[in-house]
Amino acid sequence: MSRPASVAQLAGPPPLRSCCALVAGLLLAAEFGCGRADYLLEQRASTSDQSGARSGVERGGAGGSGGSVGQLRFECGLPAASQDFPLCAARNVGSTNDDRLAAVALGRDRRLWVAGAFGELPGVPTKRLDNGTQVALLELAPDTLSPIRGIRLPGGARALQVDPIDGQLVIGGDFGVMSLSPDASTVRWRQPIGVVSRLALDQAGGIAALIGAHQVEVLRAGGVRETSLRDDGSELLDVALDSRADALYVVGSRQVTSGTCMGTVPVLRRYALSGVLVWRDYEFADPKGLCASSRGLRLVVKGQILYYVGDNEGGNSVHSVDPKNVALALPPQSGDEYSVTWGKAIRRYAFLGEFSVTDGKLLARRFLLPRDAHVGGQLLVSSLAVDAAGRVIVGGQTSCCIADRDTQTVAGQSLATFGSDEANVATFSADLSTRLAWHVFTRQGDSPSTVVGLAVGTDYVLVAAQLISGLGRLTTWPELDSPRLGGADGWLAAWSR
Repeated sequence: MSRPASVAQLAGPPPLRSCCALVAGLLLAAEFGCGRADYLLEQRASTSDQSGARSGVERGGAGGSGGSVGQLRFECGLPAASQDFPLCAARNVGSTNDDRLAAVALGRDRRLWVAGAFGELPGVPTKRLDNGTQVALLELAPDTLSPIRGIRLPGGARALQVDPIDGQLVIGGDFGVMSLSPDASTVRWRQPIGVVSRLALDQAGGIAALIGAHQVEVLRAGGVRETSLRDDGSELLDVALDSRADALYVVGSRQVTSGTCMGTVPVLRRYALSGVLVWRDYEFADPKGLCASSRGLRLVVKGQILYYVGDNEGGNSVHSVDPKNVALALPPQSGDEYSVTWGKAIRRYAFLGEFSVTDGKLLARRFLLPRDAHVGGQLLVSSLAVDAAGRVIVGGQTSCCIADRDTQTVAGQSLATFGSDEANVATFSADLSTRLAWHVFTRQGDSPSTVVGLAVGTDYVLVAAQLISGLGRLTTWPELDSPRLGGADGWLAAWSR
């Protein structure tokens, strides 16, 4: 496969070799197309040059948020024959106390957002909404990802989505569900339905909210409650929604209570909005010896395909059989040692699947597992995204070891020797047949970290990771020593595709 080109920092205004020269350029490309974005960036660079900003890379204002867009430019080039993985920007974010990141989103007017629960960030002004005291939402500078504004809400945020119709920010958290204007200046509505951990929005303004591990609420535009679904026999972990197709999807796991196994099997179901079950996959009463516990973790629905990621606790699980028939083993797949499940000591590994929304038929599949001299470690998946071309992106944490780790660099910087669990991101072709890329970001020392959020545009990716307390660091760019102020911090990065 081809690899991304190496990173080069541009000091003057040479012609752009990619329309995606920085995060703002990527967002322009998503809105106007590559050709128009090239033109706009070149015009901005030209204007900047005429005002005397020719020498070097300039950042104006606190936190790198000032100045014109064209003044800060990175070569986030398209893939080339290199092992380097270029970043448009990457930085640590956090206060002197523990900070928790939960989700990222790409908003209207090229606004970038990260949600969670943050302490007081030095030099970052805040706005209070609905008498909130907790900084739960940060707006980021599109060139450097520096926080430029904080939003105080009545509690911490756990989920964040942007409404595709009008750009409103829909946030789930300790306060239920809240809708903010696209610029987060006002509250549109709030629905205090409980602690919301996951959200899904559809193209008709519908919202599905997961409350705890057993309850799902579907809201219409304006926050009006439409459907309530409760399942006390399963642990639900994510939701997806297509209200125009009368479809609510849930994923999770339930305990096997009979047969020869004692573990869990995945839950994957489609409901009508009335609460009537349409179809279900994998919930076998007896897994027939496929006793490795398995779960469904994340869902995304696009058109006629339901994208799914689950995991397995070593050994053979029901992900190896037809989701409708436990007696029908799926044929072996070809692939390298990171895509097939033979071997030993694999504590946990991932399964990706694409399903028909109509009947739950499995259309495509792929395993992903870490290896060290053909012995596996552990891979935990926490994030799933699908881009406009159908490429599937997963993020999470790996204990050891991804493909080609020893030969990779990130933003021209070498990776540190593996020392602890690492945040990682893997990208697959639309049919899951090919693993296009797989990267970790450890830069220094012991860096326990995990990806907690992904957002994708036409040709860019924004990712958030959580760093546990310690001295370790992930790769930052262009500021090579982006400080960690203390406690558990967050990390943000963006790159072109």
